[in-house]
Amino acid sequence: MLTLSFDCQKNFALPKIPDQSVYYSRQFYLYNFTIVQGSFKDALTKENVFIYTWGEHEYPKGSNEIASALLHRLTNTDFTGTTVLRCVADGCGGQNKNTTMMFMLQYWFAKHAPNNLKKIEAVFPIPGHSFIPPDRVFAQIEKKLKKIETLVEPSEFDNILSESGTVFKTGRDYTDHDWKKTSNAFLKPPAQWHFKFAPTKRFLETK
Repeated sequence: MLTLSFDCQKNFALPKIPDQSVYYSRQFYLYNFTIVQGSFKDALTKENVFIYTWGEHEYPKGSNEIASALLHRLTNTDFTGTTVLRCVADGCGGQNKNTTMMFMLQYWFAKHAPNNLKKIEAVFPIPGHSFIPPDRVFAQIEKKLKKIETLVEPSEFDNILSESGTVFKTGRDYTDHDWKKTSNAFLKPPAQWHFKFAPTKRFLETK
């Protein structure tokens, strides 16, 4: 089994300066979506921590951006000898747990997954009651940010992120696809499904 856990860190506002004038200035947010390959027992390295980042001036922070980043990770992961993929994420409906994400997983599983992969298990713990590997990465990053008084350029933020994992930029390293529009063209509304989507914590897709 191969496990991918993922989540979004709280938004980071730029500029960060030790001056009250920033209170009256227009700040903008930078986003960090992190994917960790492996379990809690595995060390966090640049080889298994993948950080996807973009700014609010570039793309929104929604299900399309999260699904696009996860697809990039799936496409660039070695599944040799793997029969089961487990995806673990916070159950935030606007980003991780939604029909957009589930459709993207179905698409990749049907069209691009290796033949040896037989099952995808998507697990969504109760929000606020789980601690997954990306949370450890976020703690590392926040500890470093607290020691820095001034951050002005997005590139400075990227440099800090790169100390904790391999950084990918939306629009530069991969494409942001409108998965929501595509999924709406193929999937029925969740209200018409044979089970209740919202309270479900575990989804299985098999070949």
